[in-house]
Amino acid sequence: MKRSTETRRCPAEIKANLQKHYGGMAERPVDKKASEEFNRPAYQARKLIRTQGEYLQENPNE
Repeated sequence: MKRSTETRRCPAEIKANLQKHYGGMAERPVDKKASEEFNRPAYQARKLIRTQGEYLQENPNE
């Protein structure tokens, strides 16, 4: 079903609304906890890779 042309927004209007919304968000202070969670390694990947490396360094004849 097609949408009515009366309710459609042109691409320029959509872009302007997005710029207005996200432009205002850029001026807000960053939440410290959210920043820490965003920048942490996913699923403790560093620890997992280190553990796998230790297994590979063991003597394969054991």
